[in-house]
Amino acid sequence: MEKEKWINRAFLFGGILFFIFATWFLYQHNLRSSIIRSRQIMKYQQKELPAGKLCMYSNKLQIKNASSFFIGSDEWYVCCSKCAKKLKLNLGNSQFAKDPLTQERIKKVDAYAVLFNGLSDKVTYFKSEENYKLFINKNN
Repeated sequence: MEKEKWINRAFLFGGILFFIFATWFLYQHNLRSSIIRSRQIMKYQQKELPAGKLCMYSNKLQIKNASSFFIGSDEWYVCCSKCAKKLKLNLGNSQFAKDPLTQERIKKVDAYAVLFNGLSDKVTYFKSEENYKLFINKNN
């Protein structure tokens, strides 16, 4: 009877330790990812994004380099194969964006991509660098 209590307590203690370790590990992993993402956002804030650092389907900055593929002669960048399939099919008109200055429909692959929304990883597309600068001057 005494031995069973000891074994039950040992299993309970082991389970608690495992839960604490797993929680700590997940917290550290998520915290590290969050810090890396914040640094990337700050690095590219209000600067043109290199095409390989964004997903042209989800319109988000990528921590790792995005993978590329071709649609016709245009080289597109995405974070995963799901985004590549959706972009190839042009789901939701995903190959195009609207220039915030002129409201003109532009092809993302030809656009000037930039982060300028605070600490957001959301990419905004402009027809040109000049349009971006005019937009910033107009809204400041």
